[in-house]
Amino acid sequence: RLLNFIFHPRIYFFFFCLRNVLDMLYERAFRFLILKQSLFFMNEACRRSHADHFGVDLSEAHILPLPVSVECGPSSPVRSRRIVSIGRLTSFKTYNVYMMDVVKNLVDRGFNDVKWDVYGDGPLLDGMRKRIGELGIEANVQLHGAVPYESLADVLDGAEIFVGMGTSLI
Repeated sequence: RLLNFIFHPRIYFFFFCLRNVLDMLYERAFRFLILKQSLFFMNEACRRSHADHFGVDLSEAHILPLPVSVECGPSSPVRSRRIVSIGRLTSFKTYNVYMMDVVKNLVDRGFNDVKWDVYGDGPLLDGMRKRIGELGIEANVQLHGAVPYESLADVLDGAEIFVGMGTSLI
């Protein structure tokens, strides 16, 4: 039996054109070829997104949370204006783009102590650096580069908000 582990809410979605060949192939595979009980999704939302996208019943598919074991969390109650994002700086993660405007808006509204610490690497890095400079929020946004899993607890310690997706959040 082939087991298929799906740990991304849109891993099989292809929107390059209106209805491309890959989308049609995956739809047929989900509808007719793949045994639903051989599918494992990271959570209910991921299973639902695939069921809705392909118009199939995936209720027989299993939920298997990501096998990531990292103990982290604030060491004490936190009330800061520190925001953290961890992950690839890539276009489908739209928060990487709009968060710069959110931070600028907060600063303009008098929240000068807001900080957004971004950990990650990817094709958006240079564009983000440029946009941060254009908005004049260099003191509020720091691009730290990639971070290893074993450092996640330290990176998240003291943060009030996490903006992002993926294994770093889990």
